[in-house]
Amino acid sequence: MPKFGNTPDHNAPALCDSCVYARMARGLAESERILRCAMFEQHITIHVAECNRYEKAGELTPYDYEQTAWIISPNKSPQHGFTADIVNTEVDHRET
Repeated sequence: MPKFGNTPDHNAPALCDSCVYARMARGLAESERILRCAMFEQHITIHVAECNRYEKAGELTPYDYEQTAWIISPNKSPQHGFTADIVNTEVDHRET
């Protein structure tokens, strides 16, 4: 069946199945499922097709990228390129 415009795809998996905020327990039957959203702190009883708080499990968030990013600071030291987020307290007294 062709899809037109914003027609929802009823065969698509629910977003909660791959979301980091989903807390799920499944029974033996397909209908036996308890789903809770940790972001909204509510039980979910619908097949979620769109969610503004969805974050795919296993992918880095913008916060994760910020935490692992290298700090690049323009300075006048003889060392060029990337620097670590650790301040070197040793002072080199040799002349260059």
